[in-house]
Amino acid sequence: MAGDDTAPETETKDDQLVSLFGDEDDAIFGDEDSDDEDELLEEGSVKVAREDIKLMNVVRAIVILFLLTVATIFGEAVFIITLIGEERSFEDAFEKTSNNLIEALFAKLNNDLWIAKSLSTDLALSAAQDEDSNWPFISYQDFDSRCKGPIFLSDASSIKFAPLVKSADHGDWEGWATQSYEPQPSSEPEDGVEFFSSYRSVDQGIFAFNGGFAQDVVADASLLSPVWQMYPAHGNQASGLIGTMFDEISNDVRNHTIESMLGCFGATMTPFQYGDTSGNDFVTYTVPRATVYYPIFGNDGVQSTSVTGSVAFEFSWEALLNNVLEEGTRDIVAVIENSCGGEHSFNVRGKTASFMGVGDLHDDDVDGYESVSSSYTAFNELFAEHRRLTAIDPCSYRVNLYATVSYKDYYVGSDPEVYRGIVLAVFIFVVAIFILYDCLVERRQSRVVTAAQRSDAIVRSLFPSNVRNRLYEQAKAKELAEREREKEAWKNSKNMSSNSSLGEGALIETPKIRLKSFISSGSALPEDQMPNNHQVSVAMEPIADLFPHTTIMFADIAGFTAWSSEREPSQVFTLLETIYRDMDKAAKKLNVFKVETVGDCYVAATGIPDPQENHAEIMVRFARSCLLRIDLLTKELESQLGPGTAELAMRFGIHTGPVTAGVLRGQKARFQLFGDTMNTASRMESTGMKNKIHLSTDTADKLTKAGFGHWITKRQDLVHVKGKGDMQTYWLLLGSSSMSETSSVISDDTSGLGALIRAPRSRPRKNKASFSGTGLDGVLGVTEIDDSLQRLIDWNVDVLITLLKRVVANRIATGVGSKALSTSAEKSLIGNGLVLDDVQMVIDLPEFDHEVALKASNEAVELVPEVKKELVEFVSSIASGYPKNAFHNFEHASHVILSSNKLLKRVMAADDIATTEKEALTSKELHDHTYGIGTDPITHFAVVFSSLIHDVGHPGVPNGRLAQEDPKLARKYVNKSIAEQHSVDIAWELLLLPKFKNLRACIYQDRIECKRFRDLVVNSVMATDIFDKELKALRNSRWDMAFAKKEIEKVLEKEDVDRKATIVIEHIIQASDVSHTMQHWYIYLKWNERLYREMYFAFLAGRSQKDPSEGWFEGELWFFDNYVIPLAKKLRNCGVFGVSCDEYLTYALQNRVEWEKKGKDVCKKMKSRAEEEARSLELLKQIGEEEEEEEQEVEESALAKAGGKAAVLDETNTRAISVPPGKLGIVIDTNDDGNPIVHHINDESPLKNKLNEGDTIVSIDGVDTKGMNSATLSTLIASGANRTRSFVLATGLDSIVE
Repeated sequence: MAGDDTAPETETKDDQLVSLFGDEDDAIFGDEDSDDEDELLEEGSVKVAREDIKLMNVVRAIVILFLLTVATIFGEAVFIITLIGEERSFEDAFEKTSNNLIEALFAKLNNDLWIAKSLSTDLALSAAQDEDSNWPFISYQDFDSRCKGPIFLSDASSIKFAPLVKSADHGDWEGWATQSYEPQPSSEPEDGVEFFSSYRSVDQGIFAFNGGFAQDVVADASLLSPVWQMYPAHGNQASGLIGTMFDEISNDVRNHTIESMLGCFGATMTPFQYGDTSGNDFVTYTVPRATVYYPIFGNDGVQSTSVTGSVAFEFSWEALLNNVLEEGTRDIVAVIENSCGGEHSFNVRGKTASFMGVGDLHDDDVDGYESVSSSYTAFNELFAEHRRLTAIDPCSYRVNLYATVSYKDYYVGSDPEVYRGIVLAVFIFVVAIFILYDCLVERRQSRVVTAAQRSDAIVRSLFPSNVRNRLYEQAKAKELAEREREKEAWKNSKNMSSNSSLGEGALIETPKIRLKSFISSGSALPEDQMPNNHQVSVAMEPIADLFPHTTIMFADIAGFTAWSSEREPSQVFTLLETIYRDMDKAAKKLNVFKVETVGDCYVAATGIPDPQENHAEIMVRFARSCLLRIDLLTKELESQLGPGTAELAMRFGIHTGPVTAGVLRGQKARFQLFGDTMNTASRMESTGMKNKIHLSTDTADKLTKAGFGHWITKRQDLVHVKGKGDMQTYWLLLGSSSMSETSSVISDDTSGLGALIRAPRSRPRKNKASFSGTGLDGVLGVTEIDDSLQRLIDWNVDVLITLLKRVVANRIATGVGSKALSTSAEKSLIGNGLVLDDVQMVIDLPEFDHEVALKASNEAVELVPEVKKELVEFVSSIASGYPKNAFHNFEHASHVILSSNKLLKRVMAADDIATTEKEALTSKELHDHTYGIGTDPITHFAVVFSSLIHDVGHPGVPNGRLAQEDPKLARKYVNKSIAEQHSVDIAWELLLLPKFKNLRACIYQDRIECKRFRDLVVNSVMATDIFDKELKALRNSRWDMAFAKKEIEKVLEKEDVDRKATIVIEHIIQASDVSHTMQHWYIYLKWNERLYREMYFAFLAGRSQKDPSEGWFEGELWFFDNYVIPLAKKLRNCGVFGVSCDEYLTYALQNRVEWEKKGKDVCKKMKSRAEEEARSLELLKQIGEEEEEEEQEVEESALAKAGGKAAVLDETNTRAISVPPGKLGIVIDTNDDGNPIVHHINDESPLKNKLNEGDTIVSIDGVDTKGMNSATLSTLIASGANRTRSFVLATGLDSIVE
């Protein structure tokens, strides 16, 4: 057994040795080829090493070649970039220098023109003051002294004065000149000017030059311009100066310029004056010059339209180009070019200019760097200010500027070559370092190879080849495995370093960290974290966590839904963007996290995503700052977004507690908050009040514990919260009494009877305008303009300015100049008839003009300041003419403007035109679709203008009652549409005042435009009288003609199109006048109650016989069924209002249903509020009764002085009143018998509750006023203005006792 066990063991060891070392025989003895194999292996190793060295040499050469190539490319790139930079610097510098030169040159020319104008005016005024002189027999003894200043201040080298002598005055003027000539001090001619040797004395008469010789002028010349006086003067003093009596018109160049001067009634400039080849000028020029001729007008130099002479400022172009550049500026070539022919070149170096020669002499080596002035236009614009008319073929100049070689060399030098050399040198140095380094590496590599060969020899001597090869393979495998382990270790260490704290191990990515990462990354999730439709998100854990200490705020804009129903979408977004932008700024500053905005609700949180110990304090500070800021913003935005904007306010709700926050993954990942805290905060907002910050008990407790308990106050009533029952809540104290608590949907209004004794809510910003002597006194100026009214005025002005700009742009496109229609022509279009007579069946709108539409759409205009100023005054005057009625007031007019402008914009949008093939409409398509309304800016302006003025002067009662209260007005308008006709007359009379002439010229400029504008205004305003049966029947008949019948497809006649347009315009104003019935329910309630209050207080004041409470509910249903809803349907049938017609009809139907459900309760509440207000007013009246009793004795005394005509409140209806010192605030007129009566009582009058309109004034302080004219009566009243006065009055127009 022992032998058996040993044998296998020995075999196993042998097998192992064989497997490790190979065949034992071979190991001991070897093969016969073993020596050869070793030699081959050794040769193979050396061969591989040599091949590696060879490969390294190739790579080395490639690298060196690559480096040299890169060096060359980089050097050339640096060269090109540097060269481009220098050339760009050169171009920028040259452009700047050129601009400076041109600006300075034109500034000098402009200065010279104004100096010439000043001298021209001075000479004209001087001649006008000399009673013994008349044109052309004018001479100035102090001409030299008058010209010294202009010569010093301008660039002129000489100034000449020449009167214009007509042929009829030729002989007389020569005789006068001989007698009047006085020698002037003479001086030597300046450089560049040479005179002919042949000239004549004064007594030889007016002369001309021909071939350099003086001769008589043409005998039958119609006009002469003899040089009479000049400064400085040259030549013989006794017999005449050189050039004196020379007729400038005889010279072609001067004649052309003088004719242009006479044609444009303004300054002109001669072409180049250089040399005189024809010898027909009295002087020759060796340096280019030019002369500016400035006309002398009449005897005053300003108002006269006749040119009686001229002053000529002569200067050289060198003088003009001197001092236009800074000292040290390099040479620039200025080529002056004249439109009448000729080019002259000048070299400008620093402050000095020199003439180079005739023609364009700039250096061609710098071609391409040319700066040209604004063609000839800039020169003409410079002279246009000094011309009354367009010049007749004037010669103009332009300046071409060129850089010189020296100028370019200053900026473009040898730097590019230097930089290129430096780059190449650096790269060569780098290549040298690389070669040195490579040699060192090769040396080391050679030593390593030698050492490897020795080691290999030792290994070969110890192991056979097969064993040696296996050892090599195992070592190589181990090395590869080690490298893989090192690579994995490096990756792990990198991951650990990014997710660990030093010395504390790896970080765990908590849900809060993931949430914070989501928020900071802009609310974006990687695609691999977005579950698809077929995934159940189990492997991908949601990003969510609990935040136990947070404060949540919900903020909502109270009244936003109703407000937005009146506006265009762009206005809605303007409001939201403005408010949210400011809230975002505050949130960022206070470190408040904005969660989201949903419509007009803003949700914010504190304590998320980072914990905040004082999260409740931060949130209430944020809410308070937002509330106060938005209160200011809405008032500021009212002038931009229209009426009602200032009434918007924020309602805040805040609650403190835990929330669950997470990311809802899906198509649009969102960060969301959930939990009871969110629900409670939302309830706090919905149960709060506008301009208030509503706090839950948890938030209040948090503030109290933090020491801010004085910030809050307990709410008196409990709040019922769904799911929680009744809760005690708190208000945040704002530190301001301006935020009043109110839960009423209807905004507080001080109009109605209460406005008679209530003080205004804010101090008036300006006094009432004066309209005395215009027929508008007592009609306009009856209402003070306070802050809220001023905001509405500003908004109305902005709307009208926008529309006027379109009118002006359209007019500019037509090529019509700016001119005003005469007042007589304007009045002739009106006549003396009724406004009602001007109602047109069809208004003639302009036909489509493609060229005008194309130009007007691209024309940017700006109204002149005078027009804007007059428009502000006009709108302010109209606003002051709206009494403080509850409904028919300026705010309602602004509401009508808002609606009409919205409808007109919807017409122009033309959304209902099919545009399947193209995304835009042409102007022609818009014109055809809108019956011409969409492309006529005057129509748009007229409709909005009509909305502005349609109720001005409205008395607050219907036309029937108005006829009883003002019989004279009723007779004037034949008892038809009294208020409407009166409004048109008021506005038109105001517009025709002289102070609005620029505004009128902007609206219309000829009889056609004026008539169209008035027709549009009259038809629009008359359309608001919806109860006049004749007008209603007329409108219905036109509607049937235009829209009731289905039209066969054909080309409509222009009259048919205009009829449709006329009807559409009238329906726009009608719908806008009652637009509150076709808007949000709360808007309808607001204006419905205001109308009720107006009628109710009129009833209490005895101005109406019927209590509006009786039948108000049924009347509104009738109004919806018989007017509002049919009107909304007509808007849809017109086919031009797009989505607005559906919007109006939908609201009308909804409001009708709501009124039928809630109308009776609404009526009860309206009546209750009105009665409560009336009772409060009665209490205030009782307080004043004691003061009235104290005045009783004074009144009785006044009656006694009146001759016992009546006793206080006796049967004769005669009474006495005590009038306090100061202004009365009443308008006094005379009745048919010539007795003074009270015509109108202003709202702020101290006699408001003591007088009635129509009372006859019997006496004042005992003085009988029967038959007293207005002037005497005014003097009597003014004489006692500083004391208490006694008036005796008789009720009614005819009650005065004879």
